[in-house]
Amino acid sequence: MEKEKTSRSGSAWPVFKNYAHATAKYPWLFLGVLLAVFLTVGTSVTSPLLLKRFIDLITVHGVNASYLQAMLLTLGLYAFVVFGNWVSVRLQMLAVTRLQARVSADLYNDAFSYLVRHSHDFFINNFAGTLTRKVGRYAHAFLQIFHNVIEGILP
Repeated sequence: MEKEKTSRSGSAWPVFKNYAHATAKYPWLFLGVLLAVFLTVGTSVTSPLLLKRFIDLITVHGVNASYLQAMLLTLGLYAFVVFGNWVSVRLQMLAVTRLQARVSADLYNDAFSYLVRHSHDFFINNFAGTLTRKVGRYAHAFLQIFHNVIEGILP
């Protein structure tokens, strides 16, 4: 008795290759996304360390005038890093939104131009609504994969 094959034939690698090719059209946006992600992670890690240093200065030395300059410097540096975190998060959101919009539009255009090159018999045998939905899923899958990589794996 043969095992029944339940999975679809085909590979995901050509799809990932198309996604990578579409993303590679915008190297500066992709680099901006990566830079903003690393800045966000760096400032997120640094800010609690600076706050710890500030609290340690207060608990060890109290509010002493001789250590006031070190406390204010640490507090100022903490405020600068928190502001940098806020800026990097906003830059990340901006770069991700622009990159996803442009790549998504390219994926839609490429997929529909591929469909338009088919013969009339192809469209007679396939329901056009199903084809449109498949193109939408194809482009939407890029958004989900990109979001999962940027938000889940990198930081």
